[in-house]
Amino acid sequence: MKTIKSMLLIAMLLVSSYSNADEVVQSIPDNSVGQVIGGWSSVLIGGVLGGPVGAIAGGLVGAWAGGGVQELSGTSGNSYVVKQENDEEVLIRSPNYTFQVGDKVKIVGLRAIPIETNE
Repeated sequence: MKTIKSMLLIAMLLVSSYSNADEVVQSIPDNSVGQVIGGWSSVLIGGVLGGPVGAIAGGLVGAWAGGGVQELSGTSGNSYVVKQENDEEVLIRSPNYTFQVGDKVKIVGLRAIPIETNE
């Protein structure tokens, strides 16, 4: 009887979402909004001033500057490196949640959501 209870307990733990959860392994500031805005506006200005070459150069410089401005202004978003169950690491943006390294998450679509634990 004890072996049946033990096997049921092990089976429940193995199928629980907590034991199979993805884990946050690194936090990275996300400045993609600033890079996009800076890049697109500089592509237009560079294109007017320098033609196709100016557009490419302006876009690169604008993306770099836009990301820097967003970081310096303190408006960086949240992105995280998440280690999945299959040991693959993916970069996930998370504008709605803040995680710490070691938090258990579930990836839904392109976003990570926290897993509710009853500890």
